[in-house]
Amino acid sequence: MNDLKFKRGLLGAITIFFWAAQYIYLPFLTPYLLSLSLSATAVGIILGAYGFTQMMLRIPLGIAGDIVQKYKLFIIIGVFLAGISSIIIMLFTKSIIILIIANGISGIASATWVSFTILFSSYYDDSDGLKAMGKLNMFLNMGVLFAYVLGSLMIETLGFNALLITRFVFGVVGCILSFFIKPETTVKKTNVNWQSLASVMRNKKLLVSSGLCAVAFLILYATVFSFTTSTLKEIGANGFQIGVITSLFSIGSILISFIGTNGANKLGSKNMIWISFLLIAVYCAGISVSSSVWIFFPLQFLCGIGGGMLASTLMGMVIKNVDMERKSTAMGVYQSIYGVGMTLGPILMGFLVQYTSKLSSFLCMTLISLACMVFTIVSYQSVFGVAVEKKLDKEIPLQTTETKG
Repeated sequence: MNDLKFKRGLLGAITIFFWAAQYIYLPFLTPYLLSLSLSATAVGIILGAYGFTQMMLRIPLGIAGDIVQKYKLFIIIGVFLAGISSIIIMLFTKSIIILIIANGISGIASATWVSFTILFSSYYDDSDGLKAMGKLNMFLNMGVLFAYVLGSLMIETLGFNALLITRFVFGVVGCILSFFIKPETTVKKTNVNWQSLASVMRNKKLLVSSGLCAVAFLILYATVFSFTTSTLKEIGANGFQIGVITSLFSIGSILISFIGTNGANKLGSKNMIWISFLLIAVYCAGISVSSSVWIFFPLQFLCGIGGGMLASTLMGMVIKNVDMERKSTAMGVYQSIYGVGMTLGPILMGFLVQYTSKLSSFLCMTLISLACMVFTIVSYQSVFGVAVEKKLDKEIPLQTTETKG
């Protein structure tokens, strides 16, 4: 038991350092890139590179992990890449191509997250799989929140490069800790192969859940994780305020994980999805017309609740609607599909900001979110069926979710 506690604690600590490295600079990246006189479209492409490499590599890395069964190796590589990409950004900030490559490398790091989840779940019984993911996601959000708070305190006095150096330090510490992971002896086969992939890709429920998550991530990566921060900068917010406001998204997601099992879950999965899209739409609409920094505080918190509830519900639906032997394959497909949204969101938003206006751009995201809300209300029963909804209402615990990967 003590050995299991050590394994869980060690991987939890590595997870905190890993995601702290990935997030400490994120709220300030878009304003920083725009300060280099880059166009909004160029900034969107640079930010979209993060999701693109994840989209391309989630499934191949899952298959590779199943073949070699060396999850420790993938974790070491992932944490190392998270740190080294910051040095590349710092040294080559004037080259758009290098910036795209650097953010793509950061995406490769996040693509190794599947190895974290598989290894951590092996420390629990099969019946405790959702409990394991809940705890791992708790470590993830601890790292994100720590990064946001520290970044907020550092940015005004030490500048953006100090965040990149801190990110590198986090990566180095996490990488060193990763070498102490004991060799995998109890990890079970993930059943990720091309045959199971083809079978999973015919699952309509999985595809609809993944598609909704992809659209949600498109909106969130177009706003929360990219152009919301530049909008804040334009209306006079300082670095500390930007960091605090960004933190409220994570706080909202963490809060919904605590009240979800006994509270929001009673709404039913259908209602949770459409209400989440409504909250995100309110957030986008509010930002489109807001000229005060202070309005962003409640809006960001509200979006965190909506985003956290939506992503956790959709992830639970993927788990519940796929046979046991294909769950890992399903998660690989799910993560790859939502990577499409992470890629296209910043690119689309950058194009809209450059060629229309901030108002039109955020209103466009509002309409997309409302369209998903209507689709859920109208089509949920025909896709998932009433019986599935009742089962989900009883069994899916809310978890905080990975907002960057």
